[in-house]
Amino acid sequence: MVGGEKKARFSRMTIPKSEKDFEIIEREVRAQEVGVEMHPQEVSPQASYGGIEGAQVFIINAIAHTLGRIEADVSSIGLTVKELLERIDQIKLALTNIVKALLLRELEDPRARRELLINILRSLEE
Repeated sequence: MVGGEKKARFSRMTIPKSEKDFEIIEREVRAQEVGVEMHPQEVSPQASYGGIEGAQVFIINAIAHTLGRIEADVSSIGLTVKELLERIDQIKLALTNIVKALLLRELEDPRARRELLINILRSLEE
């Protein structure tokens, strides 16, 4: 502050909530770096990024960033699917053992009951 003048760094001080808010703030910052006071609506996309090449670089960077986020999301989905498949296998094993235990009550042959019981115990050890 010089001589009581108050210069705002940005035209607004709100938390950006969307990509458009980030773009507006970025344009304002670039305009202030050049030393030109501009309102966000007066800054053309080409001027704010240093011409067409700058805009293309910005777009490529935005695409790369988005692809990185998509890759992370797909990886997360893959891990979640793997966990779900493991849980399904555990449920399948538990249901199989329950059915075998119910069948154990119905068998009258002691040899068949013994074999089924050994089978149930082996599957529980796994």
